[in-house]
Amino acid sequence: MLTELHQIVTKDKILLEGLFFKPKRKSRTAALLVSGLSGRFSKHPQRTLALAKVLNENDIAFAIFDHRGQGTINFLRKKKRKSLLGGTAYERFGHCIYDIDAAIRFLRKKGYKRIFLLGHSTGANKIAYYYWKTKGRSVTGFVLLGPLSDIAAMQRKEELGKKYKAAVKRAEAMAKKGKGKSLLPHSLVGNAFWSAGRFLSITKEGGKEDTFPYYNPRRKFYWTKNVR
Repeated sequence: MLTELHQIVTKDKILLEGLFFKPKRKSRTAALLVSGLSGRFSKHPQRTLALAKVLNENDIAFAIFDHRGQGTINFLRKKKRKSLLGGTAYERFGHCIYDIDAAIRFLRKKGYKRIFLLGHSTGANKIAYYYWKTKGRSVTGFVLLGPLSDIAAMQRKEELGKKYKAAVKRAEAMAKKGKGKSLLPHSLVGNAFWSAGRFLSITKEGGKEDTFPYYNPRRKFYWTKNVR
C-alpha cells in the first residue's frame, strides 16, 4: 500500500492537506472519504488505515482530505499567504462543493475514472447535497456512513433540549441584524462555539443542510430525486 501526502487547492483558493493510498495493481476506481462535522484527515488514523487497507486490497484507490469545517474554530490557509476564518463554527455548508470538487479533480488527474464518495456523519449530508447539486455528474456513486439529522440531535435533552428554540430564535435575530458571523452565547448552545449563521444552517428545517429529515415522517429527502 503506497501512501502519499498531498495538498489540493479549492476553487476559492483554500489549501487543504490529505492522504492518498494507491493500490499495488493498476486501477480506474477510487473512493473519497468526506469527514464529519469538525473532522480532519488525521483525526482517526485507525479508521483511515482500515478503510485504505480493505479498499486497496480490492484494487480501489482511497483518498481523504481536510475540509473548511475542520476543527471548531480554525484559520484556513489560502494562496498568497492569506488566511480565512473557518472551522465548524463558521463553515458555510454550501461551500462543501468546492472542497469535494477539488478532491475529485485530484483523483481525475491521477487517472481515476470511477469515483465513489464516502460520507461519514455530516460528511454524509455533504455528499448527498453534492450529488443533488451536481446531478451526480462527477461521481459513479456514493456511500452514506452514519447519516444523521443534526436538527433531531440538537433537539434531544442530551444536547440542547428546551434551549433549542431559544437558541434558534436568538440566531435568527442576530442574522437579521447582520451579525451572522458573531458567536452565540455559550449558555444557549451547551457551551459550544456556533456563529449565528452556521447554527441556523445546521438547525433550519428545509435548508440545504437538512438532508435527512427522519424526525418528520411527512418530509421527503429532497436530494433522492437525482439518485439513479
